[in-house]
Amino acid sequence: MKERERIAVYVDVQNGKTVCICTRRYKGCGKHCEKDFVERDRFFDWQSTMNTSKYGPGR
Repeated sequence: MKERERIAVYVDVQNGKTVCICTRRYKGCGKHCEKDFVERDRFFDWQSTMNTSKYGPGR
């Protein structure tokens, strides 16, 4: 199983700051954006989500 996921996105950068990121599949704006790829960790912060204690889940 792959730990990192590569997502195709459109990115709008203005004055060196990222203003908008939309997936290529569901573009949410009408701007002219650049095509790019973003990587994310599929299992980021799952350990804290799955914690259980004697008082119940999530404590």
